[in-house]
Amino acid sequence: MTCSVKELSDFYKTPLGEVVQVYISDIIKKFIPETTKNQFILGLGYVNPYLTKKLIQKNTVLSFTFDKMGGITWPNTACSQTAIVHGHNLPIANKAVDRLIVVHGLECCKNSEQLLIEMNRIIAHDGEILIIFPNKAGIWSHTSNTPFAYGEHFTMSQLNTTLSKNGLAITSEERFLYFPPTQSLYTQSFFAPVEMMGSYFLPYFSGLNAITAKKRTLIIPNQPNQKEFATKRSPVKANG
Repeated sequence: MTCSVKELSDFYKTPLGEVVQVYISDIIKKFIPETTKNQFILGLGYVNPYLTKKLIQKNTVLSFTFDKMGGITWPNTACSQTAIVHGHNLPIANKAVDRLIVVHGLECCKNSEQLLIEMNRIIAHDGEILIIFPNKAGIWSHTSNTPFAYGEHFTMSQLNTTLSKNGLAITSEERFLYFPPTQSLYTQSFFAPVEMMGSYFLPYFSGLNAITAKKRTLIIPNQPNQKEFATKRSPVKANG
């Protein structure tokens, strides 16, 4: 399965995809409640299913897919708020975005390092980023019947380090999807207890990880007052 918008849309219509969408929606609702208003919200990757009508009505909301993914008119044909973009050159002004949501983003872009640089450029100083990504150590990133097996993968610690190198500070981490990626309805009846046991006994082997991050704040040490500094200097005696 690839990262095309068509295949992603088809996956989320399957029984397994519907379950995954519930888990991801819960993460996003904690990050940006539906009561949020007057914010510039940007989705990167395939975020359309998670951008609710309430968010669209109360905020400025855009959704970008990457060039190799294809695109779709969203939220409706009369007023589309989506675009196909290059991850290394996002058409957004510096420090303009209040909330940035990335789903099927890092693994679906051509260059994750360049995308992270762009994300840091466009996020506001008090803005926040949510990245949901396949866990390199989990079974979901190695099972081809889901879109999470496609592209570049990270462990939590690897992405943490990469974000830090690009000027972003981690504010929270969450791991989820411990049940196997199967379309079997019988097996899905056991997903809830498996999820609970997996998070307790195998915390580092989740299918998906979520990280929130902000711009790193640079703390500049207090500089001595120039006048004060000048008065404290010893007088220089003239020669002779």
